Amino acid sequence: MQRRIIIPAVVFITGACVLVLEVLATRVLAPYFGSTIYTVSSVIGVVLGALSVGYYAGGRIADARPSLRIFYGLITLSGISVFGIEALLLFVMPHIGYKLPLIVGPLIASVTLFFVPSVLLGMLSPFAITLQKREFPKLGIGTLSGEIFFWSTIGSIVGSLSAGFILIPQWGTHTILIGVGVLLCALGVAGVVASRPPRSQMVGMIVLLVALVTIPPVLWASALAAADRYVYLDDGVYERLAIYDGEYKGKPTRFLLQDRSNSSAMFLGSDELAFDYTKYYTLARSVVPDMRHALVLGAGAYSIPRAILSDYPEATIDVVDIEPELENLSKRFFNLADDATIKTHTMDARRFLQNPPYQYDLVFSDIY
Repeated sequence: MQRRIIIPAVVFITGACVLVLEVLATRVLAPYFGSTIYTVSSVIGVVLGALSVGYYAGGRIADARPSLRIFYGLITLSGISVFGIEALLLFVMPHIGYKLPLIVGPLIASVTLFFVPSVLLGMLSPFAITLQKREFPKLGIGTLSGEIFFWSTIGSIVGSLSAGFILIPQWGTHTILIGVGVLLCALGVAGVVASRPPRSQMVGMIVLLVALVTIPPVLWASALAAADRYVYLDDGVYERLAIYDGEYKGKPTRFLLQDRSNSSAMFLGSDELAFDYTKYYTLARSVVPDMRHALVLGAGAYSIPRAILSDYPEATIDVVDIEPELENLSKRFFNLADDATIKTHTMDARRFLQNPPYQYDLVFSDIY
């Protein structure tokens, strides 16, 4: 019985890795192309296309050479290819990502980054069915196929949910990519060693183990070095959040970058509103001289709430945004006071507007 569950357990893990990478793909492309329908469609299309190629190729190879060493070797190669994704993100995408067009760029980037790993992972299911049939010839091909696809799909569900609810909010894209690469390589190497390879191949396994010890730290160090130019860089729940210092209109300025959009800015030596569109807020002074309740849709770095608080210290200010990290970041990096008159509502603005607590004197919409 134990022998029968080994291969299904392996495809459960690799199925989870496929969906973790697919969910992660939309996040790593968003800083270059935004979270658009083109990005989502490109990722889904490329991953499904690559899996289809993998199913076909894996079935042909499994019929020709149904070997455990090849099966686990493919898992090892898929782990190495995930390290390749991380290397491309660190050393290639920063130079070409913003030069690719917004519509076809996500498709080009998805093929470049995720096609090969998805092909390799797709080869495993038909290989697993073939190996199980050879090991348990009395079982029907329908039963074995159903078991393999059941556990692979359950793994994919677990990978999808864990990526969205646990992994990305807790650890961020670079840590997850390196972790998936290590997991796949470790699983593949362990399987090859357990299948008793010839002595000459054992040397190769030792080399791979040494690589597993050295490659992830090198990639992680490179990721940290790439982040040095930022005051802050991490994944939020909905987007990549970056804060960096630069210059705007000839003045030292701190910027908040949400994916590819410079959503907010603050002059480092002045309380003046930086971006021109925010200055339309000053029209409110002539229309509402005595403001009691203000609503700001879209928090950014709290530029408008800070301005309202300065002009109307007695006003109640509601701020609505779906990204939960923005308030803390604004307090840490953008001089947002810890004032009870500013109340943040972490939710979709459309839901908030269905039942607002006040009739507001001012509504400033900064959602796009």
